[in-house]
Amino acid sequence: LFDWLRVDTKEEFISVLSTAPDLILADYYLPNYSALEALAYLHKHEFDIPFIIISGMIDEELALETIGLGATDYLFKTHLGRLRFAVERALAEKELRERHRALQRHFQEEMEKYREFVEGTEDLVVQNDTDGRYLFVNRMSEKYLGLPPEQCIGISAFDFVHPKDRESTRR
Repeated sequence: LFDWLRVDTKEEFISVLSTAPDLILADYYLPNYSALEALAYLHKHEFDIPFIIISGMIDEELALETIGLGATDYLFKTHLGRLRFAVERALAEKELRERHRALQRHFQEEMEKYREFVEGTEDLVVQNDTDGRYLFVNRMSEKYLGLPPEQCIGISAFDFVHPKDRESTRR
């Protein structure tokens, strides 16, 4: 079951966007506001709403161009049997984008917690490459290594090991 709303003007279209519609179906040729203008407005204002264009009057090349401009899909009025599948795919893709953004936000939050922990600890925290060179060193490097973090990056952890112990330490 779904609700739908028809709009005929730019003002009506912009007003409806505040209701966060799940999907937009637009006729390519509209008397007062074109589908391409509506699509451009969506992208300019960074709305993530699937946008399917329907028309019976343009050629395949122009249909592909609309996809390049950000339309989710393009359907010819003579092939509306595909509409259900186009809508299902568009909504599924939107759900995947929303999940991806949520995971990115969660990852950023976790990284911030990790950063706070690493910088707040009184222990030395380092990350090395396979050759022992420092890729990351927290603020405690000055206390434990005698160098500020920015001077540690790129030098080898083995430089802090006594020369006669380096080979056994490397192993």
